[in-house]
Amino acid sequence: MIPYGERELLERLDRAQEVEIDSFHLSEALSRLSSSYQTSIILFYYHDLSIKDISVVMEKPVSTVKTNLRRARKKLKHELERSYKLNEKVT
Repeated sequence: MIPYGERELLERLDRAQEVEIDSFHLSEALSRLSSSYQTSIILFYYHDLSIKDISVVMEKPVSTVKTNLRRARKKLKHELERSYKLNEKVT
């Protein structure tokens, strides 16, 4: 897996929402994504690669990278919301 900065990645994923997410929750949510989704998210948000560059690195068509990013964002959002709902019930 490519190293990443959890907080930086989260801030860039959705600057409009100011939700404080700790490293643990983000790491957990990322770990639930498929490896191709993880790679797409990390290369795009942390390494600032363009979609075209990601397609070259991953040896996938541009359309596949776009689809992976869209699906990964949706799944990551769902996982983070799920994680926080579980934590609210515990605390």
